[in-house]
Amino acid sequence: MANFEQLSFLVINRNVNMSRILRNILRGLGTEDVYEAKDDTVAKYTIEATPIDFILFDPVMKGPRPNYEFVKWLRLGPNSPNPHIPVIAVTAACSRANIVKAVNNGVDEFISVPVAPIEVMRKVSKIIYKPHPYIRASEYFGPCRRRVKDETYAGAQKRLTTPKPVNGHSLLPPVQIKVA
Repeated sequence: MANFEQLSFLVINRNVNMSRILRNILRGLGTEDVYEAKDDTVAKYTIEATPIDFILFDPVMKGPRPNYEFVKWLRLGPNSPNPHIPVIAVTAACSRANIVKAVNNGVDEFISVPVAPIEVMRKVSKIIYKPHPYIRASEYFGPCRRRVKDETYAGAQKRLTTPKPVNGHSLLPPVQIKVA
């Protein structure tokens, strides 16, 4: 389990009650550094002024950069102070389409509401102990979603996990099929 005492979090949520619930969960897990923002403008200033380790945000927020535009700014913006901050989407809008949209916009993990403290602990620990490498392309910067190399798998669609730069983009190598 991650040591939450050493971590700082930014909770971005327009719902004051949900922000309070997340703050209490994080404090219950041991962290004291929990910052809150009601919209992406306040969040942007907080990120620029304070070192943040994790962001928990509701993608259904209002502001100059609604939905995943905030994550795009964080990941790809020229003025972003740290595009590598892990982002966890915490929302009641947990349809398959929303999860795919979160993944495609550079979100590291996804938690559906209602939130259980054990789920927050699992997601943060997963990011710390089993991090995805980040990849950068012209329209995307975020965690690589390729599967981890599994030596016990012998199927035809086995993938390698070492990213290689190609024309300025970090891409994974093509699939290699073993012929018996």
